[in-house]
Amino acid sequence: MVAFLEDVRYIVFDLNGTLVAEDYLRHDEILENVLKCRRRGRRLTAEDLREVARGKRLLSEVIARLYVVDDPEDVSRRLLRIQASRTFFREKALDVLKALRKKKYGLILCSDTTGISKEVVKQLGLSRHFDYIFYSCDVGYLKSEEGFWTSLLSHFPEAKPREFLAIGDNPRSDIYHPHNLGMHTIQIENPLQLSLEYREASTNSYEEEPEYRIKELEEILPLLNL
Repeated sequence: MVAFLEDVRYIVFDLNGTLVAEDYLRHDEILENVLKCRRRGRRLTAEDLREVARGKRLLSEVIARLYVVDDPEDVSRRLLRIQASRTFFREKALDVLKALRKKKYGLILCSDTTGISKEVVKQLGLSRHFDYIFYSCDVGYLKSEEGFWTSLLSHFPEAKPREFLAIGDNPRSDIYHPHNLGMHTIQIENPLQLSLEYREASTNSYEEEPEYRIKELEEILPLLNL
């Protein structure tokens, strides 16, 4: 086992780009090109989606405000199902999760989401592999905001930050705050090099530098002596 991981008891996985990959379409692409919704005026923006991902607005509310639709809740559900259907497990993802579960690590899933991640978890049956799941729209913060991670840690009052290992593909969302809060970090290469349109871009800060970089999920196991 790599020395810096000896204290780890909990492993925090990002979802999109880490455990699953997707042939990602922008929300407005699905609404306008697939579902043929007509815009009222201005375009859907990244900030609109961040408000949904923070749980400040429902996706159906944003759709109703920006598009001419009869049933915004139905359109929202269809959008989520379409995006989730374009998502697939990364190679060896389930094998890695089963190996970690066998060794009694506490497994945590976290995701920035407008609701798509919940649909992905449902369609792929991921919830049975995790002890805890944190969605940005329920927590009230994006993963690029410190509040997401302090909220996560507050659920484990007896654990120290160094007992957590955060694994993700996005330096700003998955590395920066875990690093600053004292968690261990691993960055995994995103196979499709795609990103959610509302994610904050990397600032190339040294605080976004992970302790370790990997290309494939199975590289986690030897680092933990598995």
